[in-house]
Amino acid sequence: MTQDIITTITTKDDFEKALIAANISSTDKVIVHTALSKFYYVPGGPESLVQALKGVITQGTIMMPSEVSTNCDPAS
Repeated sequence: MTQDIITTITTKDDFEKALIAANISSTDKVIVHTALSKFYYVPGGPESLVQALKGVITQGTIMMPSEVSTNCDPAS
């Protein structure tokens, strides 16, 4: 049995710094769609990303669409 070693950690602070570096301001309107697994290990999980967004975009609008494979056909 092999054990995966965590080599990359992405924190709330990392997300905040990246948003600021992308010139996202407190009054911006943003649409966020991401695969959190692409950030490898995120302490606090999705809540860390949400808190970073809310910390940077304090007076703007954050839109986060979500879809699941079972929600594709309105008839089902």
